[in-house]
Amino acid sequence: MSQKYGRLLHTDTALYSTGKAKVLSQFIPYFSPFAVQGLGTGPERRFVNPHSLSCELNTYSFMKVLILLNSIVFLMFGLGFVFLPETLSLFVTDSVPTTPSGLTDMRATYGGISIGFGILLGIMSRQSSLHALGTQAIVLVVGGMALGRTIGLIQDGSPNEMMYINLVLEIVIVIIGLGLLAKSRRTQAPK
Repeated sequence: MSQKYGRLLHTDTALYSTGKAKVLSQFIPYFSPFAVQGLGTGPERRFVNPHSLSCELNTYSFMKVLILLNSIVFLMFGLGFVFLPETLSLFVTDSVPTTPSGLTDMRATYGGISIGFGILLGIMSRQSSLHALGTQAIVLVVGGMALGRTIGLIQDGSPNEMMYINLVLEIVIVIIGLGLLAKSRRTQAPK
């Protein structure tokens, strides 16, 4: 696949150098505007390394998948806590808030914030220029959840099995996000 795009870029670089990057977006799915930065117009024009372009497209494609998956999970989680707070609370924490205020706050905090973040991630997944920002948001939010959960495990004693499962998932998501961000910075770095 990258060989095909490499040939295309090598033979038609002049098209892209004259500002016709739309041609590139027709041939490469999930086109990132960063992929043709530095081509230039005139004597500074240079050929694109097809390997780095392929790596960048793969990185942004994986970021998009990570963002979409988290968007779906946060939306489902949020909707569940808005409409079924007792059921989900029992499943996640082995208890249910006993006051109307407790249930309302659970709907707002667990449900509302998660729905809002899920929608935000869905919006970010639609523009490749926002994939890095969306990935950073996931790392910060899910990393914050992992930090809070870790402190809770240390301070509050022995939780149920679900807390450990959630912590492992949160750590994995943060590691994947940080890896994608590091890879995207390496492919964008000037050489």
